[in-house]
Amino acid sequence: MQVGTSSSERTVANSSAYILPPPGGPAVVAVTERTYTNGIQQDIALATNSSLPVQNGFRVRLYGPIKAVAEGQTAMPEQFQPLRNIDSEVRRVVPGMPLQRAPFYVQNRYGAFGYAVGRKGRETCLYGFQNIRSRQFTWNDRGSIDIRLRLCETGATEAQLLAVMYGYTANVFVDAAGWNPYGQPAAVPEGLGSPGPDVYPTAMGQLEPVLPPAPAAPVVRTPRRTRTVAPAVAAPVELPQPVGPAVPPPPAAVRTSPAAATPSSPAASNTAPTRSVSTLLPTVPAASRPAPSTPRAAVPIASPSASSGFGAVPPPPENR
Repeated sequence: MQVGTSSSERTVANSSAYILPPPGGPAVVAVTERTYTNGIQQDIALATNSSLPVQNGFRVRLYGPIKAVAEGQTAMPEQFQPLRNIDSEVRRVVPGMPLQRAPFYVQNRYGAFGYAVGRKGRETCLYGFQNIRSRQFTWNDRGSIDIRLRLCETGATEAQLLAVMYGYTANVFVDAAGWNPYGQPAAVPEGLGSPGPDVYPTAMGQLEPVLPPAPAAPVVRTPRRTRTVAPAVAAPVELPQPVGPAVPPPPAAVRTSPAAATPSSPAASNTAPTRSVSTLLPTVPAASRPAPSTPRAAVPIASPSASSGFGAVPPPPENR
């Protein structure tokens, strides 16, 4: 018993895509396939980097002697749209963005193709269309492949999007007699490899843009941060060392003596030092002492054995 789904479409592996983007181009993310009585249609979803509500991808219609695997399938239209009326198809590709059809003749490895481009803000979109069919019109070169590409990307240029139409690869064939939409391979140019004029390396053809140059993006200047410089700290100035012999400090007894610290008069400071004398008389209070008018000279004290005279102090009487 065979189990199936009611849908006429099925998802196949990405490696089974009939059209492969060029190296470095948008990646294949999903492939949906639908079979008709006269061909197969594939929708190849590509990675999308755009803010527009569109899905990048190829739509490929392969015409040939193919039988439907399920009943009730209808025939596929012979063409998407006649190329002379492609403008009506272009207007429905990207809603809200007008596309301008290129007036140039362009061709890739499979023959001539056409395209239309449009820009809105930073979004650029391209719609490419091509019909691969043998131009020899023989019994052995039948079949055809219709290809449509819708590609939108933020910040991309017209040349970057057009490179996908130049670099894609058709990865499909039909194993049936007489199916060969590619035709016979082109012959090698006459004179290639034979002695003749010099051949120099040349760059690829220059692209003639359809759209006017995109306006330059406004430059947003961020406020410049000012740096606060701390004031420089001056280095300490080293004072010059004293020059000359070192003077020793006075003795400790002299530094702590009140008489040495505060001389009574200039004359007293010049008086020669005298010997201190012990006495048995009581000291007179400082308040009852008469203030000396003139400095007194030290009086020598005679010993008891000396004769009593002026200034001699008699000894105390003995208690007999």
